[in-house]
Amino acid sequence: MKPFVKDAVGHFRSLILHSLKEYEPSPTHVLNRLLKPLCKDFKKILEKGTTKDTAKVIEQFFKLCQKYLK
Repeated sequence: MKPFVKDAVGHFRSLILHSLKEYEPSPTHVLNRLLKPLCKDFKKILEKGTTKDTAKVIEQFFKLCQKYLK
């Protein structure tokens, strides 16, 4: 798996885990530490990735959804 694909999956996983915490992280924290990095990962995938990379990201996102959001 390419590094930018791993990064996107990791940031998405962090976003899910933060959403499951008992306390609410601040909107600034979510924006700066979770959403902005994920958006940068998407940009890298669009610029440098292949169709397979994009499919891999979606596949991994779906697996995380199944694992954490049953």
